[in-house]
Amino acid sequence: MDASVADDYRRCRPMGIPLADSSAQQQAESDALRQACAALGLDPESLQTGPDVTIAPGVSVRPDGWICDPHPRVVLEVYSKMERPKPGQAHKVRTDLLKLVLLRNIFGTNLAGYFVVTSKAVEQWAKSGWTGEVLRRFGIDVLRVELSEHTKQRLGDAVKRQQRGNAMVE
Repeated sequence: MDASVADDYRRCRPMGIPLADSSAQQQAESDALRQACAALGLDPESLQTGPDVTIAPGVSVRPDGWICDPHPRVVLEVYSKMERPKPGQAHKVRTDLLKLVLLRNIFGTNLAGYFVVTSKAVEQWAKSGWTGEVLRRFGIDVLRVELSEHTKQRLGDAVKRQQRGNAMVE
């Protein structure tokens, strides 16, 4: 193990920052949801996050954000990383997108579905290949929003910490 990586690892621990810290990711998703609301002309105060949407007895899904009045009318899934998904991440992202397709199928065309991304690279990935075709055929829009420089920096720092931690495990 490279001495500088070990030093960085030890410095992270006393500060209480885990190498795979997701607070930066969670903040980026929250910021992206707020920006998506603004871009769509929606009141961010009406945005709900966290609660599950029951789709059948004993079956529910948890989208990143949705707006109801009183029925669901907008549902959002966010991918806030700046680089296009790696193969394992792409599988998880497509699982999230399947939630949008399912909810749109259940609630019909009255429900607008959005895949919110924070970079041009991810937007291009989402609009291409079979992922893009699925989104087009099922009426899910890709919406790109810009994160603040501060949030981008926090995301970059979190990725670097995680990469250093992964290098230590190898």
